Amino acid sequence: MSEFPIAMNRRLMLAATSSAFAALLTGGCATAEDAPGAPLPLGPLRPDPQGLLDLPVGFSYRVLSRLGDAMSDGGTVPDSADGMGCFALADGRIALVRNHELRVNQDGGGPLGQGFDRRGDGAVLPGGTTTLVLDPGGTRVERQYRSLAGTIRNCAGGITPWGTWLTSQEDVTRQTRTPSLQRQPDARPDQLGAQSPRLAPVREHRITGLRS
Repeated sequence: MSEFPIAMNRRLMLAATSSAFAALLTGGCATAEDAPGAPLPLGPLRPDPQGLLDLPVGFSYRVLSRLGDAMSDGGTVPDSADGMGCFALADGRIALVRNHELRVNQDGGGPLGQGFDRRGDGAVLPGGTTTLVLDPGGTRVERQYRSLAGTIRNCAGGITPWGTWLTSQEDVTRQTRTPSLQRQPDARPDQLGAQSPRLAPVREHRITGLRS
């Protein structure tokens, strides 16, 4: 697992939280469907010539990582990116920890040498996280690599006040398709995980030292 020094303190946490709530209050949760014909708060979206992301005037984006890109550890960027956290490193660089919601039988971006748990055939489960380390300007990827493997369908996540990343598995069964609770009305969480008793629903990333 990769570890980084985190520039995290109470003031930074409160500032980030306040900014998030301010954005919610400013933009609200309404959609265009909720108010047909209402102008967008930041202006109309301009069609993106690349067909990736339409943005208002004055906004831009930069693609940092794509599915299948070669990573620094010899693997490739896996599919199904999901929840992601951004960490300010003590030396001014930035770390992005990214979940991958991969099912048991999906490709994890190449052979995985080690991980938290394995399939019945011995292969490391493909879910987990990848980490990108960006330059202080946040525009150039210095390296990216697997930082967690051996889990299933890592969906939601969150940054803790003490500078770690919590990655949560949406499903801990070994089924290749999402189980339906409607077909199993009496199923309890412990029963759903019975096929993988060693698999925890939440894993914690410590981001406290720098990978060489």
